[in-house]
Amino acid sequence: MAEVQLDDNLVALLKSGGKMTITSSNFQNKPNPVEVTLNGFSAAYDGAPLKQDELVAKQRELQEELRKKAEEQRKKLQEEQDKAKAAN
Repeated sequence: MAEVQLDDNLVALLKSGGKMTITSSNFQNKPNPVEVTLNGFSAAYDGAPLKQDELVAKQRELQEELRKKAEEQRKKLQEEQDKAKAAN
């Protein structure tokens, strides 16, 4: 977790940039850089705020998508385990 003060200078940099690299350290204390696009940052920052009900709906939709993907992965893993057991 990191904390950065979002002042006018940082906002200006983010608006004018194309991407930023965020670097964390992994469990071996090695750098783990992740590039993040800044495309659309200005529009999102300057645009109208999300309404609470829209935000809740988007969060529910995302949770459902993640649940479906997790279930698909669980089924694939179970099938692979069943195949391995049958082959032995």
